[in-house]
Amino acid sequence: MHLNYYFLRQLSAALSTQLEGLTLVSCFSQNKDEVVFGWATTEKYFCIRALLSSDICCLSFPDDYRRSRNNSVDLFQGVIGYEVKRIRQFVNERAFAIYLYPNSTTATEDENNTPTPKILLFKLHGQRSNILLFEQNTEENPDNTALYVVTELFRNHLDKDWDLRIEHIDRAIPQNADYFEQHGAFKTFPTFEKGFWEFIGKKSDAARFSDIETALHYLENPTYYVRINDDEVDFSLFPTPATATDIVTHSYTAPITAANEFYRFFSRRYYFEGEKARICKKIDTKIKQTESYIQKTEEKLLEVEYKTPYEQYANIIMANLHDLPKQPLPVAQQVELYDFYNNTTLTIRLREGLTPQKSAEVYYRKSKNQKIEIDKLYKNLEEKQDLLKTLQQHLQAIGELTEFRALKKYLKEFELFDEGEEELQYLFRRFEYQGFEIWVGKSAKNNDLLTQRYAYKEDLWLHAKDVAGSHVIIKYQAGKKFPYPVIEKAAQLAAYYSKRKNDTLCPVTYTPKKFVRKPKGFAEGMVKVDKEQVLLVAPTEAMTDLRED
Repeated sequence: MHLNYYFLRQLSAALSTQLEGLTLVSCFSQNKDEVVFGWATTEKYFCIRALLSSDICCLSFPDDYRRSRNNSVDLFQGVIGYEVKRIRQFVNERAFAIYLYPNSTTATEDENNTPTPKILLFKLHGQRSNILLFEQNTEENPDNTALYVVTELFRNHLDKDWDLRIEHIDRAIPQNADYFEQHGAFKTFPTFEKGFWEFIGKKSDAARFSDIETALHYLENPTYYVRINDDEVDFSLFPTPATATDIVTHSYTAPITAANEFYRFFSRRYYFEGEKARICKKIDTKIKQTESYIQKTEEKLLEVEYKTPYEQYANIIMANLHDLPKQPLPVAQQVELYDFYNNTTLTIRLREGLTPQKSAEVYYRKSKNQKIEIDKLYKNLEEKQDLLKTLQQHLQAIGELTEFRALKKYLKEFELFDEGEEELQYLFRRFEYQGFEIWVGKSAKNNDLLTQRYAYKEDLWLHAKDVAGSHVIIKYQAGKKFPYPVIEKAAQLAAYYSKRKNDTLCPVTYTPKKFVRKPKGFAEGMVKVDKEQVLLVAPTEAMTDLRED
């Protein structure tokens, strides 16, 4: 376990050496569930990257971490400029704290002229992992004891973390022979990882305290192991059992190096598996779509081929012209004619306003189109059957790949899912007016995709004011201003694709995309607009001079 207490104890000690005396200069998030801390002096820089997702809780310490210009948000700004004075590892807990004190430029002092510290707590509890900022609460300190309260969380949905008290985190357990005899191994040493019992060669209920003392002595200065097999990447403080021949093991003596290497191996496997699953899902979706098309095409062919051909209708009419009127029919008629193909009678419809001979000509024309349709259906069916076979082969081949490099090579070799693979006309509604493209989102999730990924800061963004609706983008053209008629047309679309589509008039917000942002925690489709103008328009979906691609 990469965040076992005995590993964190070594890691926090190593972090003390690296961090004490450094100042927090940046803290931000640009990926979901990931926060980055940058600490520095004039001579040194140190970075902590914390990935706290429901799938994995992991710390790493990259040499350099470049911040993206877009899609990043500042966090824990209340401690920027604060200096690290102390790192505290909590006893028998998967948590450590960084004590931050104001430096000369940020210092505030209390009545006794004592600097007021703030505390960053790294609570590394699996799916409930979080980073919390504690500040001293003098109002709840009538007896002047040190009491800290939580003022900021990284993962805000973990509501119970607001009630944590830093004074209660330590778990002081009397880890001696008497307590061990009375309460057993698990209550005496609750933080042992699974590999501990394999290391001492005994199950917990059969272990003696002397066995455990030997292991505890080893844990004062352990070796760190990253183990890799076909199924997972694992971290341990104990060597790999000799019987595990299918495991590749890497060993390290420095905890920070071990954490970085575990993250490197894990992220490579984790993101590879995620990417492979995403691609397989897309292929599987295409397989189902292709199978559905094949089924419908086969049903259509049966319907067309088992139906009496139009050519036979025409031939039967021509063979019975002597029994039919020569003049155009005033109304459509159903007539019973001799069917010489099957030696029986057949009911055939003669068209209104046409002579029987002209009705036969209509059936001859339909027969020609019917043959074209059948040929096209057979051609499409053959193409889709070949595509289905190819997709199934791709799905099997990609499922057997085990490395990111091999996956990328395979996708490139077979030209799967290029940048243009998801054609934009399927992603968004697209219109064109006076040479400007107008894109319209289709759902809340699709709105985020349009605004966050496909819109650039120079594009013009529109949305019906104060109601749910589609995001609308007018694509910028270099050196051109957005003409008012184009803005008006786009506003009419924004009004139509909103909850106000049935109103007589609808106010529509518009602004350059650079003034539209999505703060962390906002629901799908929700954004914050910093500057805006409002236009009043009538909701309209289609206009004669507005072309949908």
